[in-house]
Amino acid sequence: MSRALTAFEAADMPAWSEPTRLDLGIALHHLGRDEEARTTLAAAHRALTELNHPRYAEAAALLDGLPDATA
Repeated sequence: MSRALTAFEAADMPAWSEPTRLDLGIALHHLGRDEEARTTLAAAHRALTELNHPRYAEAAALLDGLPDATA
């Protein structure tokens, strides 16, 4: 999965791909890779918010639901 994340970042995809970044964050979370999920979801949330995309609220809720990074 980390290769997928690296490839996604390296592709420098246009803004319309942010829902894909969100889905990648969700997949990382389901795999128990919460730190990678947090980074990916935060980036998706920032971009989706800037685009006023309806899924920005989904990204925010997922970020809020992740276990605390300091725990």
